[in-house]
Amino acid sequence: MQNSIRNGMNDVLTLEVTKNMGNGDIAVLSMPTLINTIETLCSKMLKENLLDNNLTSIGTKINIKHMSPTPTGMNIKAKATVLNVDRNKITFKADVWDQKDLICTGFHNRIIVDKEKFENQANNKLKK
Repeated sequence: MQNSIRNGMNDVLTLEVTKNMGNGDIAVLSMPTLINTIETLCSKMLKENLLDNNLTSIGTKINIKHMSPTPTGMNIKAKATVLNVDRNKITFKADVWDQKDLICTGFHNRIIVDKEKFENQANNKLKK
């Protein structure tokens, strides 16, 4: 597997918190949206640095702490940094800030897989 993913690489994603990112009852950023933001950022970073177009990454673990509420209308900035590359296993440190505070911190793991093999593995469940 060839890639250009290295420890210390990082990327940033900035978003405005909209009503559909809330938890339904109150107009604040939801935990599922935080998770999706971190996954999107890490996935994008890996995709941009994989040299083989037959490869992709999938999330395998996320461990975050959501520390402060963020109202709709405020911007958030997520930063992900590669902490470790172990063959096809990548560990990220992720932090998310709103315009006032650090609101989330934690770790996310992804693995690099062959797209076709992974899809075949998933689709084989339909045959059982």
